[in-house]
Amino acid sequence: MNVPEAGYKASADPSQGEIWIRGTSITKGYYKRDDLNSDPTIFPGDGWFRTGDVGQWQKDGTMTIIDR
Repeated sequence: MNVPEAGYKASADPSQGEIWIRGTSITKGYYKRDDLNSDPTIFPGDGWFRTGDVGQWQKDGTMTIIDR
């Protein structure tokens, strides 16, 4: 996802942006932390988890974490 305040854009070449993940092995929330679990800046919905890390896709299809 774009991080415009830091100048990272998913449409750039190479593509850069905040890493969002989802899947069966990803946490559904933090233990006894309803305040965090209902925070859309962490869990925006539809199973997504915002890592807070910024990644860049490499030409070989791997991703490198380049910022936090």
